[in-house]
Amino acid sequence: MNREKFFLVLMSIFAILFVIAFLNNRAMESSLAEYQKMIRAYELYTNGYYEDFFHYIEQNDLQNLTYLKSLKRNYSEFYIEGLKKCVSGDYEVAIDYFKESLEDVEISNPLYTEILYYLGLSMINAEKYQEAEITLERLLDFKDSIYAQKGLRLLIKLYTKTGNLDRAKEIEKLMEVE
Repeated sequence: MNREKFFLVLMSIFAILFVIAFLNNRAMESSLAEYQKMIRAYELYTNGYYEDFFHYIEQNDLQNLTYLKSLKRNYSEFYIEGLKKCVSGDYEVAIDYFKESLEDVEISNPLYTEILYYLGLSMINAEKYQEAEITLERLLDFKDSIYAQKGLRLLIKLYTKTGNLDRAKEIEKLMEVE
């Protein structure tokens, strides 16, 4: 009888240890799955796929990563996203990215004129001609830049297209003086 009680106690201990190990394993699997989701989210974020990142964290309810939405992104990140959208033909979104990029880049930065050029180009492709004129006119202050020259030629074409031939000729003369 003592031997039976001993084995019963021993079996009970093993059963309890098995249940504890099983529950611990389940918890670890759950944590592992959560960490894998977080790693995937960080990969999206660090590779610059911000729209996919935001969608992914909402889809997977990763509340602990929502703070990344509030971090200020670098102007070059916005610029690169704008270029991607411009190339893919999504000009409205490209405009937003280029505008965001312009808010943070210094005027003395050589990239400034490049951003202005692509912003103007996107505006023209989105048929926002008045905004494009205003944007491309800003390039008159940067005559030494390659992108300023390209932008001013684009502006001449735009003025010609919209019927403002006098202003197109004025800009042509300004470019010839240089």
